[in-house]
Amino acid sequence: MKQMIMLIGLCVWLMAAPLQGAEPLKPATLTGPEACWSPATQVMGMIRTACAPLAGTAFEECFIAGMQKSGASPQAVAFTKSIGNLGYMEALRRSGPVDIAFVVYPFRANENQGFLLINGTPPQIDVDDLNLLSPENFKKDPRYASLKRQYPAVALWFGDRSGRDFPRMERTPDGGQRFIVRYRLLNGCHACELAGYAGYAFEFDKTGRFSGTKYLGIEKPGSREFSEEAFSGPAASVTVREGQTFALTLRSNPTTGYIWQLTEPLNEGIVRFIGQEYRMDKTDRVGAGGREIWTFKAVGSGETRINLKYARPWEKDTAPAKTAQFRIVSGGDMKEKRALQNP
Repeated sequence: MKQMIMLIGLCVWLMAAPLQGAEPLKPATLTGPEACWSPATQVMGMIRTACAPLAGTAFEECFIAGMQKSGASPQAVAFTKSIGNLGYMEALRRSGPVDIAFVVYPFRANENQGFLLINGTPPQIDVDDLNLLSPENFKKDPRYASLKRQYPAVALWFGDRSGRDFPRMERTPDGGQRFIVRYRLLNGCHACELAGYAGYAFEFDKTGRFSGTKYLGIEKPGSREFSEEAFSGPAASVTVREGQTFALTLRSNPTTGYIWQLTEPLNEGIVRFIGQEYRMDKTDRVGAGGREIWTFKAVGSGETRINLKYARPWEKDTAPAKTAQFRIVSGGDMKEKRALQNP
């Protein structure tokens, strides 16, 4: 049962040097949705008040104790320890074999959110470790030379990690994965003028082994190469453009053993599965549940259906508790898209 939930279920959303103290622990097993933690604002405020004046090991112990007292799972605490006791995983997007962890760093002065690529080899990769990015091809790009004339101090900086548009996962022809990540090009400082964005791909083979990064190019400010629309009304049509990424949102509570599952294969000539994510409700109530978010990309024009069932994976001969069917129309006029309400 636990293994099935790990395979199908999902969880829910400085650059600063680590504080002095114990070395970060390396995860011994795959990180799953049970490692998510979503504290209420009041709870996080109390932890911040208690721990912020401390430093080093005392700070780390205070933060861990606060998580445990607020009901964080042992897996959530273990994940926090694995990243140096400085943050927690708010969301997990299943992409398999390498997944995306959306991490919150509540004590940073800036950049309080980040992305980690997890469950591969190595077990964790911080996309904001700029040492992983090769600057050679970036600086050879003619667009860089043009920006340099206008912005003499232009340099790579961490991107905005507060949204869910990135990282974008793509499958490679050999079965591997590549994660597209965007970085800001700023003119010399964190608060300086935005000159544009640089894209890099983090590439993995089909076993999840990291093979390196690849420079993709420069975008102008205001451009959005990747956009996502969210839909949560299975009774209505979902109209999307070809090439657009969209998300289907459904209420879920994996503590009951129930999860959403596809009931039949996708028409991959029209839609392609990108990933799943479970986001817990922000509440102190144990077992309150949350939302499963299924992300797809429209890869061709036409009409198809995405059928899902809400069931326990081990109950093979039992009718599902709920079903949902989304009618997908790809290539239509986006003005026809209906306003959808939560079911």
